Amino acid sequence: MKRNLLIASVSALVLFSVLPVASFGAEPIVKNGDFEETVTIPEKDSIFKLASNINFKLETPLVMPASWTLNLVGSAKDGEFRLIQDKSQSQSGNNCVFIRGHLMYPVKVDVKEGDEIDVSFYSRSQEKTDISFFLYCYTKNEQGAAKNIGSLTFTAKSDKDWMKHTGKIKIPAEVTGKKLNSVIVALTSRNGSYIDNIEVMHVKAE
Repeated sequence: MKRNLLIASVSALVLFSVLPVASFGAEPIVKNGDFEETVTIPEKDSIFKLASNINFKLETPLVMPASWTLNLVGSAKDGEFRLIQDKSQSQSGNNCVFIRGHLMYPVKVDVKEGDEIDVSFYSRSQEKTDISFFLYCYTKNEQGAAKNIGSLTFTAKSDKDWMKHTGKIKIPAEVTGKKLNSVIVALTSRNGSYIDNIEVMHVKAE
């Protein structure tokens, strides 16, 4: 829960689809996309100090969806996160999340040119606002360590009722002139949105 990332945005080739995300030969990237499994973060965890430094609102006790975390840099200032444990408010199941900032799944996925990342998720908000799906992008430095080189993204519109958003991101050879080796999944809303039932699939190029 202590990972911080420096993010820069670049253009992406994005294909939108009204078809289901599932594709032949696709591998799932995220687990617990319905947020039903949860963990309680200890009050001594450094996430609380990081959040306080940028006026990011967290509940105490802080209950997070298992396998997910927050990116508390950049646009996270004045943000907010809440896990909603109320089936009357979720799209399905018992839980959903509210995020004003970046919610990420901190597992790097190796990719190569021509691969596709297929995504499906539901969102709603108090008023119409943007919600974005991100791929944080990484290359390898001379020592073989991962280095952030930007992001690929697509943006959808969230409104008062639950809406399903689907799309595809085609993996390029390079991002900001550097070889793209791996990605991390994230979702973000500047004005705040409720999110539920995220599915992300990795379709490898033949």
